[in-house]
Amino acid sequence: STSAVLTVLIEDKELPVVTPPATQTGYTAANNCTASGPLPFPVISENCALAGQLAQSSPVSLLTFENDPDAGEVPVPVNMTVSGLLPNAIGNGVLKILFKGDNAGALEYFTIRDENNNVLQNTTSGLPSEECKTFHETRIPVTAAQINQWAANGVTTFNALPNRTFGSAANELINPCAPLNSMGQDGQSAIQAVLEYNYAIVQYDILSAGNVILQSGVLTGSQTTYNNLAPGSYTVRYRTSDRSGNTGQAQYSLMVRDTVRPVAKCKLVTTINTDASGLLTDTLRVNAVNNGSTDNCTQLTYQLSRNVFTCDDADAPAPIPVTMTVRDGAGNTSVCTTLVEVKTPVLMPTYNNGVCEQGALFLNSNVPLV
Repeated sequence: STSAVLTVLIEDKELPVVTPPATQTGYTAANNCTASGPLPFPVISENCALAGQLAQSSPVSLLTFENDPDAGEVPVPVNMTVSGLLPNAIGNGVLKILFKGDNAGALEYFTIRDENNNVLQNTTSGLPSEECKTFHETRIPVTAAQINQWAANGVTTFNALPNRTFGSAANELINPCAPLNSMGQDGQSAIQAVLEYNYAIVQYDILSAGNVILQSGVLTGSQTTYNNLAPGSYTVRYRTSDRSGNTGQAQYSLMVRDTVRPVAKCKLVTTINTDASGLLTDTLRVNAVNNGSTDNCTQLTYQLSRNVFTCDDADAPAPIPVTMTVRDGAGNTSVCTTLVEVKTPVLMPTYNNGVCEQGALFLNSNVPLV
């Protein structure tokens, strides 16, 4: 007889599928010409498993017992805090509750609740031969959405509420494994939570219109932000890998816009002196009206609703309102108004000296240069 061995190598060559968010728009702040905002976490699908794996545990908590008038010595509720979490879960995970103690009976269980007081599941029963000796594991399936909600700030707490409803006898509930010490503990009964899940390690780059990388890093859920980007168009690129080293990527557009209007400031009253002859005009300058207009971004341009005046305007019964329009580089505008008082100079006649008797005296005042 003969035999042969066939080695079959199965490889994962399929890339993770990264679906980016839609085009995002950021807006400059009122006090500076840059914008900061969130980088949304992408939708990711993977045929096998992504590169990130996390298994974080709470400290092992010894059970503390108290005397219940009806149920006898029973455990008090336990809070199990799990830290070091990332809100990047993809796919389902599992919450493991490890309970060592009196746990073989049908009524010897804890009800597990999450940080929002949602009931997840009751712990399951162990084997009588393992009571008070080994940790019995209860596996609670959890979704990526649940995990990411719990992991939003990197830490979550699960509550274990012991059953205190018994049937015919109190010893049907969780009882101590040994005599209690002064702290109400038997030194054996204990509980622990372990949260396990796969997560995506998503790297990002923010590129300028000229494809220069301006910012880069790793996403933490949707909590990561871009910072201090000037108005313009940018490309945000995401990429993530699976355990086989296959890398998927996608990109989307990020627009930063300046929609902050300038602050137009005019002098309350502007005075202009015109030529008394009426043959010359006077031009009102912007710097005579502007009183420190500002903008969060670009250099400003100015336009006056009227800037030419003559001595005829000096006869106006009231100051003449003039509007100044201030425009920034993004096209945002703002206006203010000044009151223009038009004045003609006081005539100061001059005369010729050395006039003899019966001679001619000439009086002159602001003779125009024509």
